[in-house]
Amino acid sequence: MRTEFPILLRLLIAVFIGLVIGFFVPAEVDRENRWDLEVTGKLLLSEEACQAKDLAGPCGEVWWLNSIGEKVYRTWPANSECYRETRTGYDLLDSCRN
Repeated sequence: MRTEFPILLRLLIAVFIGLVIGFFVPAEVDRENRWDLEVTGKLLLSEEACQAKDLAGPCGEVWWLNSIGEKVYRTWPANSECYRETRTGYDLLDSCRN
């Protein structure tokens, strides 16, 4: 029995260390992960629709699917970089992701 105890203790310590690494390493990887947000649509809205969204002047709506497949909509002024530079089928600009 005396020789088995250190082996069991070493095994438990190894399992514990493995669990700790397993819990914390993926969290660090996810923090640096940049999701691809492929734009699936873009539409210039009417002036009335823009006013309803509290945006003066022409505006446009852009949408994409999030990581769980839900459609996400964002509306920007038509002359903003986020609306002008967004292209359907391409990744959403980093500066427009907040």
